[in-house]
Amino acid sequence: MKHLFFGISMLVVIGFLALFFNPAPMPDADEQLLSYKGKVIELFVGGTADVVLKFENHQTTYFINRGLENGLILQQLEKDILNKSVEVKYPNYWTPLDPTKSWIHVTILKKDDQILYTEIDC
Repeated sequence: MKHLFFGISMLVVIGFLALFFNPAPMPDADEQLLSYKGKVIELFVGGTADVVLKFENHQTTYFINRGLENGLILQQLEKDILNKSVEVKYPNYWTPLDPTKSWIHVTILKKDDQILYTEIDC
């Protein structure tokens, strides 16, 4: 009986760990993404080379995971998008690490019709 209880407990623990460390899903087309448009009022580096975006009158924080490692240059982005209107596209997913979705992983960053960053192979 102890072995059965231990086995079930281990399965539950492994299941919770899988939920916590599940990466953001990678859609294969931008039509599968949600979007937000707004004026960028703050732009900075956070985490491990992440580019973090904050929007005017919006509580959610958006980030481009390892954006600096993937070719983005913070000074150039500041010139291009700070205090300007942009669109971010992102997958719709939930994680127990951020149950209120206050931090959103950006998949596509656009200004006007120009794609400044994408994780989707075109």
